[in-house]
Amino acid sequence: MEYLECNLLNRERCKIKRRGFTLIEILIVIAISVIILSISIPSMGELLFVFQLNSSLNQTVFELVKARDLAIQNYNGNEYISVYIDNNSIELINGNSINGTSIENIPLSYGVSITATPNFFYFSDITGNCSAQSNIKLTAVNKATDLISLNTLGAINVTYNYAQ
Repeated sequence: MEYLECNLLNRERCKIKRRGFTLIEILIVIAISVIILSISIPSMGELLFVFQLNSSLNQTVFELVKARDLAIQNYNGNEYISVYIDNNSIELINGNSINGTSIENIPLSYGVSITATPNFFYFSDITGNCSAQSNIKLTAVNKATDLISLNTLGAINVTYNYAQ
């Protein structure tokens, strides 16, 4: 801080406390902020893809567990609850045929595709056993992949960051 002295003879010089930032200081802070922001934006984009993939993975596992539980509970008096998986959605179906009554169709997050081998299977009542062993692969736009394995006993195993 710089102080100017004041005297009675020279009224122009009074005790003034200078404060504030200069224009150059403000411009330097803005420039540094822009540089830091430009470095962090690409990594935030990748983080968005990871969140979308995790969200779709959690939704898929939830729907598989739900289908198995509905079959065990003998939903609407039906012995089977089927699961049909296409490119971007999961459909739960009443019965053991693709022509059964749809319970719900759940779309996945934008930018995530899903493939399953086989893409149609069903859970049976009482035991919750699955009609077929299935591998369900979720792939994000940035090619990150997670894998869900379903065995004939209805057990669900998740592999994160699955290497192809």
